Amino acid sequence: MAVTREFDLTVRTAAMKFLADNRPLYPYGFPRDVLMHKFFLGGEKIPLISAAQGIHKPRILDLPISIFTTYTEAGAIRPYDDAYDNDEFLLYKYQGTDPNHPNNVGLRRLMALELPLIYIKGLKPSLYQASWPTRIIGDDPATHAFKVEVVASDFLSDAHGGGAAAEEILRRYARVMTKRRLHQETFRIHVLEAYTERCTVCRFAHADMLDAAHIIPDSDPAGMAAVPNGLSLCKLHHAAYDRNILGISPDYKIKIRSDVMEEKDGPTLKHGIQEFDGAGLAILPRAKALLPSPDNLKARYERFLKF
Repeated sequence: MAVTREFDLTVRTAAMKFLADNRPLYPYGFPRDVLMHKFFLGGEKIPLISAAQGIHKPRILDLPISIFTTYTEAGAIRPYDDAYDNDEFLLYKYQGTDPNHPNNVGLRRLMALELPLIYIKGLKPSLYQASWPTRIIGDDPATHAFKVEVVASDFLSDAHGGGAAAEEILRRYARVMTKRRLHQETFRIHVLEAYTERCTVCRFAHADMLDAAHIIPDSDPAGMAAVPNGLSLCKLHHAAYDRNILGISPDYKIKIRSDVMEEKDGPTLKHGIQEFDGAGLAILPRAKALLPSPDNLKARYERFLKF
């Protein structure tokens, strides 16, 4: 018996609400177990990701509910790993090369029916970022690829009364911000893995309180989203680094700004900042290819010395 559009939308809406409700619990990515085993509707478990395929159609539906992109190894990370066109649309490859493969036909039907699905990107084995409502908006059999609009619902807002032009501006903004979020999460995972999930300054080891700090900011053309342009820093030392209170030299030495060294305050300033002046970085990646770039550190350190 064919699934009705109303039932299909009920499942999709419930799945996206489930992800929205659980995102605060998993701000750095959904564990595979959550996507595979934790979503239920009417007492039936509905996996949101496939164990074997990138295009996933659960048993309860006639059409796919999600598409998946695998994670990239840390040493191979590039800015915005997925293939995007100039309009910020994801170019998602077919299942195989046969346009009539059932999964490809399913995505084509989703496009015709204007039904949303979920885009799931692997951050590392068993950890995923999810974005919705994702739409299939184009199909190119010549390149075996679909054109996909990937957006995160929290970047969309009500543009009522603004007309078609305002709606397009809003959707473009949502696409750009969603891609940036996916890029930042991938960068964070790779940097923290390289530093064994510890702060390079103080060895603090609670991953949920660690950031991947760019040496050269990502707003700068030279600010590549690659591990050698990153440092694993706890919240305190990330803030100090961004505000040029703490600098790191090309030979991996820590310098605290002179006026801050003269301040008198409580134990956080003394033990959390001032005592690191002159120390070397406590944690560095083992792989030579992932070490902080001396050239990037030099450029950033020269900026620090001007403050």
